[in-house]
Amino acid sequence: MQVADVLDLVAAQASDPEERLQAMFEWQFERSMTRVKLQFGVAATFVAAFAAGLLDNGRRFDVGQGVVVLAAAGVFTALGMITYARARNLHREFTAALQLLKRTEPLGSFLAKYRGGT
Repeated sequence: MQVADVLDLVAAQASDPEERLQAMFEWQFERSMTRVKLQFGVAATFVAAFAAGLLDNGRRFDVGQGVVVLAAAGVFTALGMITYARARNLHREFTAALQLLKRTEPLGSFLAKYRGGT
């Protein structure tokens, strides 16, 4: 969320800007958590495929393929962890945006004229 987004919310002079701000952050958090689940799911799929390949007695194990599969699983796990760490910071961003919203609410009519160009 950018400062301009909060100022646009104030300029729109919405009926309940705190609730709208909270809804925006909830959407952003849910989107981030969906990405985390997807990335961990892909990593788990790679590990499951690797385990199934190891258990298949009819095939010869290729070390290179195993390294590639485990490396891919590691990459998706790392991406999931990074995305999760960023999602944890959303609470801090929400608090800062809420403070900015409260401080700029009295300027709503001015911001509406300034942002509207009239």
